[in-house]
Amino acid sequence: MPSSTSSSDLSRDDYWVRPMAERVAPPIDWVRALLVALLVIALGVGAWEAKMRAEGLTTADLGDSNVQWARERRRVDADPNATVIVGSSRLMFDVDTLLWGKLTGRQPIQLAREGTSPRPVLADLAKDPKVRGLVVVGYDPLVFWGRGGSAVSLVKEAKDEPLFKRLGLPIFDRLAGTFAFLDGRMDPQGWLEHLDVPQRTARGGFNQPWKLSESGAGRNSWMWSRVETDAAYRKRAASIWLLPPPPWAKPLTKAEKDKAIAEVARDVRLIRARGGEVVFVRSPSDPPLIIIEDKIHPRSQSWERLLAATRAPGIYWQDDPVLRQMHTVELSHLSRSDRTPFTIRLVELLRTITPRISGDRTKVSQSR
Repeated sequence: MPSSTSSSDLSRDDYWVRPMAERVAPPIDWVRALLVALLVIALGVGAWEAKMRAEGLTTADLGDSNVQWARERRRVDADPNATVIVGSSRLMFDVDTLLWGKLTGRQPIQLAREGTSPRPVLADLAKDPKVRGLVVVGYDPLVFWGRGGSAVSLVKEAKDEPLFKRLGLPIFDRLAGTFAFLDGRMDPQGWLEHLDVPQRTARGGFNQPWKLSESGAGRNSWMWSRVETDAAYRKRAASIWLLPPPPWAKPLTKAEKDKAIAEVARDVRLIRARGGEVVFVRSPSDPPLIIIEDKIHPRSQSWERLLAATRAPGIYWQDDPVLRQMHTVELSHLSRSDRTPFTIRLVELLRTITPRISGDRTKVSQSR
C-alpha cells in the first residue's frame, strides 16, 4: 500500500497532467462591437461637449497651463528686445496684447499669471543676460508683496520642462480649438465639486468660482463672459477677494518688505545695466477691495517706496483722468470690452515714458 505521502504526490501530479477544460468564447461580431463602442464614446463626448458649451465654455479658450507659460518664456530668449509683461491677474486680464501689437507694431510677451507675485518672474528675467527689453511689471498690492505663490515653481518648471510636454502642446492647442470641454478646470470631477447641492453636509467647491478668464493664442487673456453676465457667479467671484489671504499672500513684516524692496531694486538695476527698462503699473480695483489694499499696503509706504528704491517710472491708475474712470467687474478686473480703452491708454502713457513704445499714434485714436 502506498504511503500517504506518495498518495499525495500522485494526486498532485495527476492534477497537473489532467487536460484542462476548454473555454470557448461565444461568437462575437467584433466589427459591430467596435462600432457600438465608438458610437457610445462619440455620444458621451458629444453630450459632455454640449453640456460644457451650455456652461459657457468656448473653443476660443485655449486655457492657460504651466506649459503654455513656459512657451512664452522661451520667446523672451528668442527676442531679447521684446516687451514683456509680468504681474498677476490684473495685467493678464486687463491688457489686450493683440491690440497692443497693432498699436505699437510689437506684441508684448505675456508672462503675468493669476494668483501669484511677479517678483520671482522679475528676478528670473533679471538673471537672464539675454533680457534687455522693456519689462512692464503689474503692481497689485496684496499679491505683489506676497511670498511668491506659484511663480517660484512656475519658473523652475519652465527651466526643467521635459521635451514631451513641448511636443504635446501644439496637439493640445489644436484639440482645444475644436472641443470646448478641454478645460482643465472643468473636468467631470471639478464639475461635480462645483454643483449647487443644498443637501451636502461638507463644504465643497461650489462657493468658489472655478473659472475667471479665457486665454487665446500667446496667452492673450480676458474676463470670462459668465462673470459679467451671471450676477450670482459674479458675486461669488467678488467674495474671494475679501477672504483671508492664503499663507503665501499674508502681509510681510517690515523686515520682509524691506528685503523684498531691496531685491526688486537689485533686479531692476540688472535689467537696466544691460540696456533694458522697467515700468511699474498699478491697475484699477474697487471698494471694498481697494480699501483693504490701501490699509494693508498704504501707497506712501509701498508704491512710493518701491519707485524710490528702484528709480523706475510708474503708472498709477488713480493719477490718470482716463484710467480713474474705469471700474472693475468683480472688484479686481476689467470687463473684456473695457480692456480695449485700458490698453489704448496704457500704451499712450508708456509712450510718454519710454521710446521703446513706438508705432503710429493715429492708430490709437482709430482704435477707440
